[in-house]
This record gives sequence, C-alpha cells and structure tokens, in this order.
Amino acid sequence: MSEEDIRHFLSSRKPTPPTPRPRMVARRPQAVAPDSYKNFQASHLFCPSCKKAMPVREKLLLVLPGGDLYDYLCTGCGKSLGTRRT
Repeated sequence: MSEEDIRHFLSSRKPTPPTPRPRMVARRPQAVAPDSYKNFQASHLFCPSCKKAMPVREKLLLVLPGGDLYDYLCTGCGKSLGTRRT
C-alpha cells in the first residue's frame, strides 16, 4: 500500500465513538433503625495497655431505675474499657 492509499483509508473510516463509561451513582446510606443496636454486647475491645483488641468480660456496676449499667473489663490486664447501659 502506498502512503496515499493509507491516507485515503484513514480519512474514509468513520470515527468510532468513545466507549461509554459506567455511570457512578451515589447512593444514600440506608438508615439504621435506632433500636437495632440497643442490645449490642461487645466481645472484643481495643485495650490501650495491651495495645490490641482483647476479649472483654462484662461486669454489672449499678442497677438503676432507667436500666442496668455494665462495665467492660479487659481479660488480659483487667483495665476498664467502657460501659454499657441496658
């Protein structure tokens, strides 16, 4: 093929349309029901003393009219890692 034939071939071709990209659709996060975490109990929590997630033990601290108050204790060092009210 000569150079002129190549130019003629290239100019006669229809340009191919660009490949459409998939559209990214922003979705709103689904609303979490307020009661869905009401009875949540932790099994492991991060302990700053042990420097890792440790299994915890739940200990009853107070019995209140509004609910019971529990304390989470690290099983490794015994440090209090948080509380939970039921």
